[in-house]
Amino acid sequence: MPSPRVLASAAGLGALGCVVAVAFLWLAESLQHLIFRELPAALGAPNVVPVWLIIAASLVGALLVSGAQRLPGRTGPGPLSGFHLDIGVDRIASVLLAALATICCGFALGPEAPLMAAGTAAASLLFAGARRRTSHGEPVEGAAAEPAEGAAGDSTSPSPEKGQQQRAAMALSGFGAIGTIFSNPLISVFIALELAVVGQLPTVLVIPAFVALTSSFLVQQILVRSLDLQVVSLSLPGLPTYSAVTAMDLLWAAIAALAASLCIVGTRSLGHRVARWAHGSALSALLVTAVVTSAAVLLVRAVIDGPIDLVLFSGQSGLAPMLALTSVGALLLVLAAKALVHALALGSGFRGGPIFPAVFLGATTGAVVAQLAGASVTPLAVAAVAAGCTCALRLPLSSALLAALIAASAGATVAAPAAIGAVMGLIVVRMMDLSQASQTDTPHAATPAGRK
Repeated sequence: MPSPRVLASAAGLGALGCVVAVAFLWLAESLQHLIFRELPAALGAPNVVPVWLIIAASLVGALLVSGAQRLPGRTGPGPLSGFHLDIGVDRIASVLLAALATICCGFALGPEAPLMAAGTAAASLLFAGARRRTSHGEPVEGAAAEPAEGAAGDSTSPSPEKGQQQRAAMALSGFGAIGTIFSNPLISVFIALELAVVGQLPTVLVIPAFVALTSSFLVQQILVRSLDLQVVSLSLPGLPTYSAVTAMDLLWAAIAALAASLCIVGTRSLGHRVARWAHGSALSALLVTAVVTSAAVLLVRAVIDGPIDLVLFSGQSGLAPMLALTSVGALLLVLAAKALVHALALGSGFRGGPIFPAVFLGATTGAVVAQLAGASVTPLAVAAVAAGCTCALRLPLSSALLAALIAASAGATVAAPAAIGAVMGLIVVRMMDLSQASQTDTPHAATPAGRK
């Protein structure tokens, strides 16, 4: 069990991650509101974003990301490569510039990856400052002194142990940062637990991560209420109440989960293809993504007179208008447009996270199946969200809990379709893994023995 000093350090690091995350979210949302809400109103079109502004914002965003790629760190790892707890001060400027350009200009990625990067970089900076003070003989106390049990040391600690301390501090602050976008700290705790199970996070950090996330949640509530801040939080608004589970609901939920899994797997597969192209044509990929994104927004607006939120942005602001659609054709158009622009943003060099778009695509898929089946949209959307997040994150337990908690206002019974959806997503993604592995091994298996 971690010592009280370790737990206090974890709480401080969680608070640090929360502060930098709330600051980033406030800045990103303020700039996004300025571009797509206040500017059109100032130009005399408060309810309609002009066509030229949609196109200009996309192109400016692409050019800003291209500029960030020339900075040290080259915007860090992309959103197709999972969670990263190793973004330090040396790379954070390029990462945050690219992320701000992505989010503020409306591209279809979420804020979770840059938030985690901001948290890890803040801890890296804090730890570096503490280490410099230690090297000059000054005592160091607090969060940077002992971030995790098993990684504790003093000024005479060997370099590998100091590196272990810094990695632990960055992880805890990163989790504190990403916890700000979920309405419940338990979601991030489950992510930490599952990362530990699959070996991507030291198990010794699980309890400190729980403390860091709880501290982050408390600090976020204080900041939001005292400063009257409006920051994005992942949720599924407007779902009808779901009070009783039926066998037919679960059957349709499984079908919706399968459809959502195939949608997310296909979207990410296209994203990987785009990433391979962008590796040799970075600016072209960014500009093509900007043009296609603008075209998709204008197409959806022209055909169904829908708000730009249905295609632009992370997906959170588009959930309510999407769930209000009653036409299968309109839902399919939104689904295709969002999947396309998300796939392009994933691979072309923009920076953000996959969770918010996966939730939107999953919920939209569930709504399509619900319209076709004449079933309640709530269990189908929840199952599809769980499946989509499982395929995007490869964390089925966390995805099931995420789907159930963000739809908790519809009733506790959403837990059953959430579990079914996560299992279906896991089966699909594992089958895809096995299929890809067999395709990779086939040429070697066909090679005659004795030949190289």
